[in-house]
Amino acid sequence: MSQQDYYPDWLVFISVLAAFVLTLIQLPEFLAALRPALVLLIAIYWTLAMPQYFGLFTAWFLGLTMDVLNGSLLGQHAIAILLPCYIASRLRETLHMFPLWQQCITLIPLVALYEFILFWIDGISHRDTETHWRWIQILSSAAFWSVLFFLLTPFRTVAARH
Repeated sequence: MSQQDYYPDWLVFISVLAAFVLTLIQLPEFLAALRPALVLLIAIYWTLAMPQYFGLFTAWFLGLTMDVLNGSLLGQHAIAILLPCYIASRLRETLHMFPLWQQCITLIPLVALYEFILFWIDGISHRDTETHWRWIQILSSAAFWSVLFFLLTPFRTVAARH
């Protein structure tokens, strides 16, 4: 294998690392509520864009890493990220035909599923659920999808050529 074969892996790694760093930055409560679910969005993006490099196992591993970094129940984010990525992977061909605004709308149920799973597991484990702020993240994540799409698409195009 040449060194160019590892190029897409580094693009994925850098984007995932950036998502973790931006997720872990402490923000005031009103800004934290508007923060999109970056790790989920990155996982869905790379699952759709390059399934040969980023699959469901990688999405599950990102969720476990998120659990460790957040100090949440082990497996909580893993399941919450895995299920929307699985659904997105099954809808991959359809989503590629959609214009960007329809992709943003289609992303709403996927992010809602992610938030519901986190909310449900927090409720079962008797953890604080902060219901009034949690659901704002669904709309901010859907709105941020277009920004993420425009940021990562040039890199995906470069990686696809190698």
